[in-house]
Amino acid sequence: KGTYYFSVSKTNGCTGNYNFKLSFKSSDETFTETGRGTNNSSLTANTISFGQEYKGQIAQNDDVDVYKFTLSSSGRLNISYTGYLENSSLYIYDSNGDECHRNYWIYWNDNTKKSNVNDYVDLTKGTYYFSVSKTNGCTGNYSFKLIQQFTNVTGLKVSSTSASAVKLSWKKVSGATGYTVYQKKNGSWSKVKSLTGTSLTVSKLKAGTTYQFGVKAYKKVNNNLSTSAKLATLTTSTNPETVSFKLTAGSKKAVVKWSKVTGATGYKVYYKTSKNGKWVGLKTTNNKTTSYTKTGLVTGRTYYFTVKAYRTSNGKTYNGKYVTKSVKVK
Repeated sequence: KGTYYFSVSKTNGCTGNYNFKLSFKSSDETFTETGRGTNNSSLTANTISFGQEYKGQIAQNDDVDVYKFTLSSSGRLNISYTGYLENSSLYIYDSNGDECHRNYWIYWNDNTKKSNVNDYVDLTKGTYYFSVSKTNGCTGNYSFKLIQQFTNVTGLKVSSTSASAVKLSWKKVSGATGYTVYQKKNGSWSKVKSLTGTSLTVSKLKAGTTYQFGVKAYKKVNNNLSTSAKLATLTTSTNPETVSFKLTAGSKKAVVKWSKVTGATGYKVYYKTSKNGKWVGLKTTNNKTTSYTKTGLVTGRTYYFTVKAYRTSNGKTYNGKYVTKSVKVK
């Protein structure tokens, strides 16, 4: 705002009539500028928050809009910018005045063309200044949003698995309000749950099935949300179900027959010669085999057997639970 002068002149000796009309439209700005130089330096910068959209206007040939923000922790800063400014320039510099980031977008100021830009810069914690300016005489409107992203979650691992659940755990991220766990379904990530702790048991899963999970950290300040730059991901599997089997005694032998388990890579057959004895592995089969006969046993002696399903996925083996059955050999 201010006082201006409008003049009409000519460049030769001709004379003539003219007419004119001045119209006025208020600028659509988040921070009202009370005069030239209102927010064009670090001393007069407007303080902003993350995750909120801000609107501004470059209305003078030498106009610069400067905004101030503070990072409480190191991480990635995402910049979302829309502008109707020809040759508009964006800068980020620190409290010492040192430039940390710069980008240019060149579009004509005709109120039809605009620049939609998504950019990012990695910064350490501290106070910074974000400025919008131009490199020629055009004026125009713009809007932007800054989103702080945390360092990615690290240490994501599987603590335990069962036939219907997977327990995930990860390392704490400094400054995070909480974490969001995702599961990949049909090629896209779906939210499982948001929590404040660093572990989660995902239940109601199918036995003998491979799953992909991901975790992001987030921070919520004044309803504005900042998240990790990328998902920390892993691939795991649930255990196969417990095998159902029949045990039949024969002459100096025992016959074990079992039903197939969905998702099993194969089966492991064990036996022991006493109830409290040590299991001895007899046979590891593929998923097509459903029986095994143990010969050379002693007539009248009781033996104990079990069959355990196993599943191999991404180089890891997942074992199912087992039940024990006994038989007295004939």
